[in-house]
Amino acid sequence: MNNKILQGYLTDFKAEFNFADNVKEEELFEHFVNYCILSKVHPEAFYNDTFKIEAVNVGGGNDTGIDGVAIVVNDHIVNSIEEVDSLKNSFQRLEVRFIFTQAKTSSEFKSSEIGNFIFGVKDFFKDSHSLVINDDIQNLREIKEYIYSQSIFMDEPPLCELHFVTTGKWLNDQNVVGRVDSDIDEVKNRGLFRDITFHPVDAEHLERIYKEIKNKITKEINFEKHTPLPRIEGVKEAYIGILPAKEYISLITDSEERMQRTLFYDNVRDFLGLNPVNQEIQATLLDKEKQLKFPIFNNGITIVAKNLNKVGTYFKVKDFQVVNGCQTSNLLYNNKKHLDLTNTYIPVKLIITDNQEVINDIIKATNRQTEVKTEAFESLKEYHKKLQAFYDSFPKETKLYYERRPREYDTAFPPIPRTKIITLSAQINAVISMFFNEPHSTHRYYGELLKAYSDKLFLEDHNPYIYYVSSLCLHKVDILIKQNVIPAYFRHYKYHLITAFRILVSGFKYPKFNSKEINKYCEAIYCKLMNDNETRRIVKDAADCVTRAIGVFIKKHGERNIHDFKRLKDVTFEVIEQAKRLDPIFHKK
Repeated sequence: MNNKILQGYLTDFKAEFNFADNVKEEELFEHFVNYCILSKVHPEAFYNDTFKIEAVNVGGGNDTGIDGVAIVVNDHIVNSIEEVDSLKNSFQRLEVRFIFTQAKTSSEFKSSEIGNFIFGVKDFFKDSHSLVINDDIQNLREIKEYIYSQSIFMDEPPLCELHFVTTGKWLNDQNVVGRVDSDIDEVKNRGLFRDITFHPVDAEHLERIYKEIKNKITKEINFEKHTPLPRIEGVKEAYIGILPAKEYISLITDSEERMQRTLFYDNVRDFLGLNPVNQEIQATLLDKEKQLKFPIFNNGITIVAKNLNKVGTYFKVKDFQVVNGCQTSNLLYNNKKHLDLTNTYIPVKLIITDNQEVINDIIKATNRQTEVKTEAFESLKEYHKKLQAFYDSFPKETKLYYERRPREYDTAFPPIPRTKIITLSAQINAVISMFFNEPHSTHRYYGELLKAYSDKLFLEDHNPYIYYVSSLCLHKVDILIKQNVIPAYFRHYKYHLITAFRILVSGFKYPKFNSKEINKYCEAIYCKLMNDNETRRIVKDAADCVTRAIGVFIKKHGERNIHDFKRLKDVTFEVIEQAKRLDPIFHKK
């Protein structure tokens, strides 16, 4: 790669996500492109589970000319039919987007390569494919088929986006454009999407995307009609007023006029689509007379920012979140073409504070009007403060960071590698794999898991050590896979690996989570994880257990897609049996 700026970004990305020193540049660039495109289009997709960065990469043998595929359902990347069902049942709707990427380190946009890419996408949506495909694409095709079978839950057909990325410059070559338009029209004519778009991404565009992802958002608005609120304990400043729709939409969109979904991480409610309430709001916005009365009909927006520079009526807000108003914001953005942007006003509360407890209280208070999913308020519970403090008690050089609230470590200095930050979703997957022996359940939506294990997870008398060592083990396994110490194949079975790891170190039976003995049990696991040589040896033994378990299953039941194996309880049972056959005393020597 000749582009020095992109090379620098690639180096930064490689370090942040712990890729191996000997990783091929082409492979690393594929991961980098997938991360940039998906973080920009749907940041929620990776945020709850950074381990999904590898999951969207389908490049390699029999990839049909596609490097990345993300099926985004209700703002979550899905990797199984069960996840689709969980999200469908949770939200009572399906909002679907198919995102395809192709990454080339070359500096050209070749029509032949773009043609191959689009042909691969066309094959993906055929009833029967004409190309030889790998297990990853086969799994995604099955999910696609299932989604279309559930079309009754869709308010609108899916969107489809194709992103072709090179390190060169897009020159809008009419020969290439003509080829793309012709191929895209062929896909459109199948009637599967409400829209399908092709996005050429050159070096300059890719650089801009990465910079926007990494930098904290700062925006300036003209908040002319505002009133300061009296002094409030824990709050630096607070204002209430009305903001023109034009100013508000500029606040929540980026340089490409896309909605910045990162601004809604702290909003406990996802966009609920055109439910009855949102239909009423949209009807108001589409009525030329009623939209001017919007401030007296709508409860408004609540914005929390950590910093504010104010000059007259111009407010420069930095590091801010829309903690309430996700429904209104989406409807304003979706209907902006129908608005009188200057004369339609939005009620807004702007609160400046860096006190996390105050922020939590604001989130709770402003999100009580309608039903909120269980997972939305989970991290505000007292036990998670205790767990975060426990994480913080470990040596700085080796510790992980439990992120109770999204993005709370974004401003840490020196920066914390993303792989060392454990989200609620990652924590749940880790502990149910290591201590509940259910790695086959990790493909389910984390909100569903939280509900299913509500009487078993994050209980007040639980020793936090079980949560820390399970996350630490997952972190170590992930690094060994990325650094090619363990074959990449095992990324599909990393949760099975940590199940086996616990058994190989401390034995299958473990004390109660609130007992004194559990501390010693976890300490043995922690000590092994702090010794890199021991960790590598035990993880390799765990990988052997997984390999033998799959062999036993195939002998009994026949060959399956790799994605089927990891979701089967019988495979987990075989992994456990293989691990139990090895004497754990040997591993304590």
